[in-house]
Amino acid sequence: MNIDYNDMAKRKYKNWVNKHSKDRYVKLSQTGNYRSRAFHKLHEIQENIVF
Repeated sequence: MNIDYNDMAKRKYKNWVNKHSKDRYVKLSQTGNYRSRAFHKLHEIQENIVF
């Protein structure tokens, strides 16, 4: 059995890009001109937690 690891890597990369592009935090960071999607995730956590 001959396994083509390059083909597997390409499929994994395509799946990641597809999933990443549909992520709501990624979309928010692009429209909000933020460098990272982490800003929105941390902001959401901060709003939900009351100290």
